[in-house]
Amino acid sequence: MKIFLWFILLINSVFLSLLAIAAPTSTEVVLGTNVSSAYAAQYAANIRGGSIEHIGCVFERLHQRHQVVSMPWRRAHQEVRTKNIDAFFTTVLLPDAESGGVYSAPLVLENWYWFWRADTPEAESWKEDYKLGVILGSPQAVWLNRENYSAPMAANNLPQLLKLLFSKRTDVILADKEHFEKAAAELNVGTDSFNYRFFRYAPLGVFFGKHFIDSHPDFLEKFNQHIYPCAPEGFQVSEYEREKIKQKVLPWMHEWMVLPSLIRAVAEQNQMYRNILLDDLLLKDGLWQNEVGHSTAEFSLSLLQNPLSDTLRQFKASTAGIVTEIIVMDERGFNVGISDMTSDYWQGDERKYLQIFNRPADTLYFDAVLFDESTRRFQVQLSLQLYQPENPQAIGVMTVALDIEKILSLNE
Repeated sequence: MKIFLWFILLINSVFLSLLAIAAPTSTEVVLGTNVSSAYAAQYAANIRGGSIEHIGCVFERLHQRHQVVSMPWRRAHQEVRTKNIDAFFTTVLLPDAESGGVYSAPLVLENWYWFWRADTPEAESWKEDYKLGVILGSPQAVWLNRENYSAPMAANNLPQLLKLLFSKRTDVILADKEHFEKAAAELNVGTDSFNYRFFRYAPLGVFFGKHFIDSHPDFLEKFNQHIYPCAPEGFQVSEYEREKIKQKVLPWMHEWMVLPSLIRAVAEQNQMYRNILLDDLLLKDGLWQNEVGHSTAEFSLSLLQNPLSDTLRQFKASTAGIVTEIIVMDERGFNVGISDMTSDYWQGDERKYLQIFNRPADTLYFDAVLFDESTRRFQVQLSLQLYQPENPQAIGVMTVALDIEKILSLNE
């Protein structure tokens, strides 16, 4: 009987443990945000927006209860410091030592632009001798203060800032382009009444108070793991930005892709691999991946040092840092020439190949904007199909990676 009771208690304990793992935790994480007032004149009772849904998805995957409270940026930061709430979002990612808390991985990528009245001459730099406008306590305000810009005039939201701009109380506004356009539409401000210029991309994330992280030491790592799977889509360049990139980069690509030695190298590899099964070629991809990072690499280094790769490096060097990488692939997506070492030999399972090869001749593919944590730079890849001059059939793909901030900052 005792053994039986012990067995029942053991089963009950295991069952309760499983329930505890599956069920949400009883602790509710409280986060403050000012997302809605970025462009709306009033705080919304039921705030919605891309980062709101993104946060909700992350917490759902964590089986963690949470509450989002709308409040001004400055108050949200103060509420975290006084331990009244656990976190706030979204905010510019500063070194943790400067913040008194800990930041998540990037959750949102904003496009910061300068906006000024159409009757105001464009300044080479807005850093000095201009009246700046920002949302009080916003990521833009935090960043401008950190970079020693002139003390800006602050308002609670973008509609208020636009009114300050057009009443000539400020000269220029720093804001996310999408948010500014929504605010302008709300006030019926025509696009012919202002000018704008790209300033920088800004990765924004969640600021967690030190008190919360100290009490939940494993939370941030798990939170960060779900940010990318919950993203509705990658960070995409806008149509305006695509046009600016195309105007600068397409002439280079059109010149490079018809180089006889490049076409010949791709055609020769297609011919050499044509009767080899894909599974056999993928063995080369495995060899490549094993070699990457080892000083004894032979196969990958031989391709990195071939004549086409040397030519691609010359192309890259001629762009003053705008192009950061060039890859030329054959008809099945295997490397033919590379300006820099790649992690894979086979690109044929990636979107830069799948979204471009054997599509209409004028197809371009812009991949999502990627943030390189090590260099703190943003890159975007642009892909085109390759053709032999006398034959409209695609023979391969050329992909260039671009420093997107550098190219969008060009004034011409």
